[in-house]
Amino acid sequence: MCQFNEDCPDTAQFCVFGECRDGTEGDPCEFHEECSAAAPRCIMMVCYDGSEGDPCKTDTDCAEGSKHCVYGKCYDGSEFDPCEFAKDCMDLMSCENNLCV
Repeated sequence: MCQFNEDCPDTAQFCVFGECRDGTEGDPCEFHEECSAAAPRCIMMVCYDGSEGDPCKTDTDCAEGSKHCVYGKCYDGSEFDPCEFAKDCMDLMSCENNLCV
């Protein structure tokens, strides 16, 4: 049990909801700062790395390899990924019927 980060050991340095956590993907969080460098995004109170299929609110919640946030999930914009606009798709692809083609 903990109240503050100072109550936690170096191996699990974040105090989240009364428990010491290391901020890996899947750990609970309230803020980005409670997530590790490997999973730096706190989305819907869980640490994520922003890879394909991870939840998101904006493009900045997604990692470089899957940088498009479409309908609440990160995608890389490859063929048949969902899209709203052509910018959600890889270069030289278009968005037709909400799919990258």
